[in-house]
Amino acid sequence: MPAVRFRHDHFAILQAAAQELRERIAEEAVFVTGSVVRLHREAAEHGEISVAGTVEGDDRLYRVWMTLPEADYVQATRAHEQMLSVAVRGDLVRRGTRLLLRNPSGFTVLPESADE
Repeated sequence: MPAVRFRHDHFAILQAAAQELRERIAEEAVFVTGSVVRLHREAAEHGEISVAGTVEGDDRLYRVWMTLPEADYVQATRAHEQMLSVAVRGDLVRRGTRLLLRNPSGFTVLPESADE
């Protein structure tokens, strides 16, 4: 197979394309913990929330968006009202500037810690 050659001015485009492809690959079964900072619902059977918190293995603060089924959305609303933290597991994917958690499972409202 002959070697493929690229012009120097194509490198920036190739780097951007490679970055886009890396961002589209989901990190599977990550654990997100944090505070519910946004609630939005248009249909009774599910609702969208965003959580400001951390992703397992990374101490940086992120805002993670997800769509939850009705029962979990009700729990998220309670957590938001009572300023309680939540935890959820799912597949993390970047879409533009947003982090989305797909296939959320095990949504839990965490008990208040004794030091708060």
